[in-house]
Amino acid sequence: MGVFDVFFLCARLSFIFLISIDFFNRLLISCFKELCVFCCVFFSSLFERSSWANLYTSVFISTNVF
Repeated sequence: MGVFDVFFLCARLSFIFLISIDFFNRLLISCFKELCVFCCVFFSSLFERSSWANLYTSVFISTNVF
């Protein structure tokens, strides 16, 4: 293997590594968003008479923060 072969191998591996990190970041953000929405709906149904929970849930779901 020459110097260029090692360089291109490292470039390919780092590119694959960056793509996988980007995929896992998107997956993690998506799971976090679903968890937040679930928690808001859960706490809103748990404290149905509480106005802050309904307000928090409606604001969180209506604005796409993520």
